[in-house]
Amino acid sequence: AEPGVQLYYAGDTEFQRPQTALIYRFVPIRKVGSLESAALLRLYGVCLNDALDAAAGDASLAGLEFSTETTLENLRFSISGFGDAPIRYATFVAGQLRSFTLTPARFDAVKESALRSLRSYAETEAYLLARDRRDAFVREFQFLPDEFIPYITRATFADVQSFAQNFFASGKIEAVIHSHLAPDDAVSALRDISSKIGAK
Repeated sequence: AEPGVQLYYAGDTEFQRPQTALIYRFVPIRKVGSLESAALLRLYGVCLNDALDAAAGDASLAGLEFSTETTLENLRFSISGFGDAPIRYATFVAGQLRSFTLTPARFDAVKESALRSLRSYAETEAYLLARDRRDAFVREFQFLPDEFIPYITRATFADVQSFAQNFFASGKIEAVIHSHLAPDDAVSALRDISSKIGAK
């Protein structure tokens, strides 16, 4: 382990295949836990997914499996595939977290899609609404989706970029790697990912 970085590594000693399964997550510091941050993170997440869409499509065609989870508790990526492709794609994604761009027209389209989804939240089935309200009541950093609407409505892409810089400024990185890679190579890969994220 290094300051701010934790790696859990397991070498592939059973199947002996050139395959890697990687989960890495960024855990932000507590001070970003606010309703406004949650709203901007929601918008940031859909913008990031849109920006990565073409690369994710190519990665899928190349046999990679890729998923994301975006919450105030963590930003998590799960990637698996053969060879060194998962590590290369994970490093690429890490490098995009602060620096991806969208055209103004594309940002407006993504934002409007996010707002439509939030506005339809009230039509969710009653038992799901009740569950969400319970979670928002008992969890400090859990908010109801329709609470995000005012913040996302007035957000610009510059706000999203500024949020990303603040969100990734401080925090810790945790990773699980199960791979044919040697331990030193796994450590080196995580260092590259960490440097791309750039958190202190």
